[in-house]
Amino acid sequence: MTWRKWFGLVLIAVLPLLLIPPLTTADPSLDPPPLQKIAPALRVKIEPQVLKELASGEKTTTIVYLTQQADLAPARRIKAKLTRRQAVVSSLQAVAERSQRDIRVYLD
Repeated sequence: MTWRKWFGLVLIAVLPLLLIPPLTTADPSLDPPPLQKIAPALRVKIEPQVLKELASGEKTTTIVYLTQQADLAPARRIKAKLTRRQAVVSSLQAVAERSQRDIRVYLD
């Protein structure tokens, strides 16, 4: 199986785990931070409709695309399947932690 297939399988398995805790622990009494706290450089990347819904205090649903990806090249050189899988998951989780930190702070 190629590394891309493994990446896809791991992503399918790990992504829901990263998304579930904020959904189950959200406190509906907390207001989202004001839009002024969003850096202007980031605001231009957000769809106007999403900004409008956030500004009016409405809940909104959107998909966030992150550009940073894990370097899985070192994992390809590992012969043992279990160790390789652990290396892939560890790399993905490390990149997810770094790249999603600000988004998770905003959402929590």
